[in-house]
Amino acid sequence: MKASQFFPGLYFLPGSDGDACALMCTHVDDLLYCYLPEGKEVIERFLNKFNIGSTEVNEFRYCGKQFSRSGDGDIFVDTVDNTRKIKPIPIDASRSGSEKISGDDITRLRSVTGSLAWVARQTRPDLAYRVSRLQSSIKNATVGTLCDANAVAQLAHKGDQVRLRFPCGHLKWDEVGLITITDASFSNEQNYRSQQGRCHFLGDLTEIKSSNCNTYRVMPLSYSSTTIRRVCRSTLQAETYSLQHGLEAGDKLRGVLAEIKGQIKSLRTWEIDARSCVPHLALTDCRSLSDHLASEILAKVSDKRLGIELQSIHESYWSDDRKTWDIYPNGGDKLSWVATHTMISDCLTKSMKPDFMIRVLAECMYKVQKQ
Repeated sequence: MKASQFFPGLYFLPGSDGDACALMCTHVDDLLYCYLPEGKEVIERFLNKFNIGSTEVNEFRYCGKQFSRSGDGDIFVDTVDNTRKIKPIPIDASRSGSEKISGDDITRLRSVTGSLAWVARQTRPDLAYRVSRLQSSIKNATVGTLCDANAVAQLAHKGDQVRLRFPCGHLKWDEVGLITITDASFSNEQNYRSQQGRCHFLGDLTEIKSSNCNTYRVMPLSYSSTTIRRVCRSTLQAETYSLQHGLEAGDKLRGVLAEIKGQIKSLRTWEIDARSCVPHLALTDCRSLSDHLASEILAKVSDKRLGIELQSIHESYWSDDRKTWDIYPNGGDKLSWVATHTMISDCLTKSMKPDFMIRVLAECMYKVQKQ
């Protein structure tokens, strides 16, 4: 088996056609693996080399997450058990919400926030923004912050049936691409900071490359909600930083997809190799950003730092006066505008009902409204 150059702890076995026929993830002494018939013998020989305590199939816990497979082959991942262990912080009703906290209160707040952060990172994107805001509030925490932590814990318990779904036969491995959806809220956080959110999905290659497709079959890969460290002067700047953040994470995901497919010829050329065989469609609801990057010649902006970021992104969309989307029939990069009410990353940047996000995760179908 070969070790991934992108994700330490991930190993894959190239098959006779160069594509992976077995995958294995390691975490200390726990192994998570899957294989096609061609890779079965190698996996079994590997397991026989060690004194394996137990082997669980179809329903098991791995690194705190519960995995289960339904009768029709769909795989579900949840953190229900861990969520139910999160207890509210006891707060005396006589205390003022503006009262500064310290000592045991801070310890309890850090404990609850840490537990919520783990749950949010693993399977609960609907909690990601609220947890991010809690984490940024710890330094100057008050009794009101304790109440906020309890409110997030209550939301976690109410929605503890939210889980990640991977439908059997939903996508064909040899016909997949990457969809990245980024969003930002301008100057809504403490000290005029802006929040950025991103989601990454596997999608069908044909649907991704089609200019007329508005409904995508998807499977979740990754998501994040974080505060942009630099203070942004405009919505365009916040959205640009969010897009850059999402594209960098997406390029790494695309790299490992191409690596597993046996398409990476050299680490020196991995970005070009991955771009040529895995399409990367980015979606934003910022019209000015999509218009800027759609032009062959990038318009100048007054902020030099913003101009550098835009130029960096622009170079992935254009090569020798041609769109990379057109250069590579089964690859390339593209940015499309979508209406805000179909922006799935919206709930990663502000407090709002995450119903749209939850529905997409349950149905594994993402419907957008384009131009």
